[in-house]
Amino acid sequence: MVVSGMMALRIPYRFPNRLTQGVVYLTTQRLVFEENLTHQRWMDYSLHQVKGFFITHFLWMRKIGVRVTTGDTHWLTGFPIRKLEEGLVQLGIPRWE
Repeated sequence: MVVSGMMALRIPYRFPNRLTQGVVYLTTQRLVFEENLTHQRWMDYSLHQVKGFFITHFLWMRKIGVRVTTGDTHWLTGFPIRKLEEGLVQLGIPRWE
């Protein structure tokens, strides 16, 4: 396991501006987000499906956007963003500006 930590994922079709609490897991093979309450996996991709990521700021809060091959962008926020960013770079996922 490269990185794991508590984060929040924005699920646009569930509630437009609502964040779902859960745990993100970044391994040498997969990127997974599992919701705390239901243990449902909202994001489960192999690293070959991850095209890249980018960091944005909104006031004092940092968000990371992960783009996958299906064209979807998954928005994550939380304190382990820097660790997730370092893990993605370490695994060779490109960072977009």
